[in-house]
Order: sequence, then structure tokens, then C-alpha cells
Amino acid sequence: MNDVTECIRSEYFLPKEKVRSRVMKKDVSINNKKVIKKSGIYYPLDIWFILANYIKPEQIHTFSCICRGSYQAITSRKFWMDLYKRYITDIANLPVCLKPNFIANKPGLKTRIVRALFFAYPNLNNRVLRENSLEMTNVELLQQLIGLRCHNTWYKIESTLKSSHTYLFRFQVGEPKDQNLSQPNEISSTNDHLNHNDEEDYIVLQVKVQDFTRVQFTADAALLDFSMDTNLTTLKMVFGCLDEDDGNEECIVLKSVSGVQLLRWWHPSYPHRD
Repeated sequence: MNDVTECIRSEYFLPKEKVRSRVMKKDVSINNKKVIKKSGIYYPLDIWFILANYIKPEQIHTFSCICRGSYQAITSRKFWMDLYKRYITDIANLPVCLKPNFIANKPGLKTRIVRALFFAYPNLNNRVLRENSLEMTNVELLQQLIGLRCHNTWYKIESTLKSSHTYLFRFQVGEPKDQNLSQPNEISSTNDHLNHNDEEDYIVLQVKVQDFTRVQFTADAALLDFSMDTNLTTLKMVFGCLDEDDGNEECIVLKSVSGVQLLRWWHPSYPHRD
């Protein structure tokens, strides 16, 4: 990075000794305490756009926190498209919704590129694999869902030698940004097409079992409690209203559980609807 900085300085600025402007000190009062406020050096926005071409995907957050200029650089459409081209070289295994021709014409460009990076960029894809192998118990995972509302649930049958079923429970972890959207891809002209993300405020509980069980409960019910047997193969979840005066509770029991996992929107296994 030092070589890059020196190159930029020599191309866009006066000699090095000229660039170092005098640091101005000014006494200011904060909470009745005197502190010295120092003014730094202002670099043109073009410099941050150039530097942004040299950072890796896992360095984006750190880079954006440097100053307003660096943050503005990573909030541009060009930055994300360039990042996509640099780090996603094999698109054969990407879902259609994350391929170049698709993402360029759909809202949520940044969201789709982040998802694509977790598919095709080794450093982020390996991070997902490490998280899956963490020694976090099923109880610790489920504890994070207590009090969250489950909007809907569904299941799918996987084609394996032994019958296997996957149940998915979609929980809301925050308030949706726009509750007036009736379709996932329906977006008003005033929305941010770069950052738009339908699934940002949701988390999906994925439970794999060997035995099929019919699951029914009231939509938008909250997870009140859960328990697992000593062998960790039977999962019991209690749903109901968060109001303690409401005694209406519904219980779901899944047997022969073989795996429990929490999925956020960037995870390759997250059930997106596009």
C-alpha cells in the first residue's frame, strides 16, 4: 500500500514536503474539558477511488472507516462492479441470479455481489465452511432465536440414498425497510438500487431430519422456548404470543434431527427467492 500511496502522491500532488501541510491546533471545550482538536490532510476523492482498486473484499469495512472519502468510494456502483470482475473469475457454478448479465439489471447490486463473493471467493467461502464446523451446540444456536417471530416455514426433500428432509423456519430479526412491497423484486423508484436487500432483516433456521413430520403453526408466532433430548436428535419448539397473558401456544416436535444451522442472507445455502 505504501508503494501505491507514493505513486499517487507523485502523480497528483506537489513534492512530499509540500504535501505535509501544517497541522493546525485549536483548543475546544467538550463537556467543560479542554482538548486539542487537530485538522488532518484532505485528499481528493479521486485518490480514494484509486486506492479502492487495491483492497481485498475482506478489507472493505476497514477501508470504509478511514474517512468520508474512502466511505464514498465504496458506496459507488463502479467500486462493486470492479470488485466483482477482479475476484469472481469463475462464474460457472454461480446461481443465475448472481451472474454478470443478471446483477447488472436488477436492484441490490451490492447485495448480489456480496452473495457471489461468498460463493466464488475462496477466503469468504472458506469462512462459511469454518463457521459450519465450529463447536457451537444446537442449544447455543437456537438460543439466539428466542423471542423472534417466525414468519413462515416450509420443507424440502433432498435426493440422497437415505430419505432426508430439510425444514426451514424464517425468523425476523429487525423491522423490514419497506413493508409495502408485495413482491420480492418490487421496488419503488426512490429506493436505493445499490443497497436494496429484501432478506437483510431475516435469519433462517435450517433443521435436517430423517423422519417426515407435518408442521403447522400460526404465522408470525414468536419462538417462546425450545428443548432437545439428551441424544440431541429430537427438537421441540414452542411458539406463541410474546404477551404473557395469552395462553395460546403451539408446539412443534421434529425427530431424528441430524443437523441444525442458522443462515443469514449472504450464506450460499440461504433460500433466496430470486
